[in-house]
Amino acid sequence: MEEQQEHREFYVDTFVARQPVFDAVGNVWGYEILYRDGVEAVSAEFPDPGSATLAVTAGICLCREHDLKVGKKILINFEERTILDGVPLALPAANTVIQIPESAKVGGKLLETLKSLKVEGYALALDNFEARPEAEALLKLADVVIFDLLGQDQAGLLERVKVARSPSRLLVAKRVEDSAAFDKARAMGFTHFQGFFFQRPKVIPGRKLSSTEAARFRLLEFTQQDEPDFRSLAEAIKTDVSISYRLLTYLNSPLFTFHINIQSIEQAIILLGWRQVRNWLRVIIFSDLSPEGKSTELPFLCVQRGRFFESVAKQAGAKSNERETLFMLGLFSLLEPLLKMPMAEILTNLPLEAELKEALLGGLNRYSPWLALAQAFEAGNWDAVDSTIAALNLDKVVVARSYSESLDWANRFFDQGTAAKAG
Repeated sequence: MEEQQEHREFYVDTFVARQPVFDAVGNVWGYEILYRDGVEAVSAEFPDPGSATLAVTAGICLCREHDLKVGKKILINFEERTILDGVPLALPAANTVIQIPESAKVGGKLLETLKSLKVEGYALALDNFEARPEAEALLKLADVVIFDLLGQDQAGLLERVKVARSPSRLLVAKRVEDSAAFDKARAMGFTHFQGFFFQRPKVIPGRKLSSTEAARFRLLEFTQQDEPDFRSLAEAIKTDVSISYRLLTYLNSPLFTFHINIQSIEQAIILLGWRQVRNWLRVIIFSDLSPEGKSTELPFLCVQRGRFFESVAKQAGAKSNERETLFMLGLFSLLEPLLKMPMAEILTNLPLEAELKEALLGGLNRYSPWLALAQAFEAGNWDAVDSTIAALNLDKVVVARSYSESLDWANRFFDQGTAAKAG
């Protein structure tokens, strides 16, 4: 029981499912991303559609290249509130298809928001199409129209296909359960297909670190700004190992094709752009429900180590990119016990330089003495502290002062989180 509680304190098990959508010759066109609450779940159970949308959007970084092919479309179900709140903007426009049911209540504000999203490059899919007259405005905006084939009258389906057909619009037949249904769908003019005949939804399990309360309150303030100070925003993100880790896994997901190693949190923010970062942060903050009363010992050490390395390097005259790299070394050095996953598996999700990954895996290179230095301080092994300081050619006074300052800094940060939560 204690072991289970320890596992829950630092991470949350998360699940999404993906089901591919194929074209007529069997190539994957895209994937529908679905909410699941467990690895064995075959359907979605959630308190409300909005929370499911947030969970799926926040969990999209769980999908790796063997789950999603780079450059393919992703379809996510959005309900009115999440669209109006700008949740789709947390995802890249070129890949994202905003999927809404034809039965959605169409108000002027929703239509204007959808039009704005389309201008930005997002595609719109109209799900469970029944050719209802009141949904005509949505149909005009739709790039994709999805029909449910199961239990449908063929004559009625043909009439609805005629209504939806357009040279600029894809027609998708879903719940294609067998070869007979596939042949029928093709004969009716459908160009894309989804269903058990092709592939059942595959659940993708993963783990995310729960963000601290302090980071939530601080980052929520940033998300209210039109144009933030990127350096200050990066500093705020760096104080939370969870959000830093998830930001880099998000950047490394098949949704993007950056193919570069990230040297700093600030670089990651600039690469994504403020609007997408802001909306991604909002999704993460509102979907990440931290367990009450969780221990902060390991997150504290992650943040404190990062600050310690950065401070020593700065006073030693290191360049800013080297200081940032050392910060990430400390910040991510305890991900293995935090996530209860092998470090090698964790690092497949992080776009870090090879030498930094090698050190995090326990290899010996120019970064490994820094980890040894932190471990020696934490163990009170002063002989090892002295020998490591000498190996790194550092000043003892500078190192001691930096370590003390990093403890004070981390303490202030976590104390602020407690005060914010109490307030």
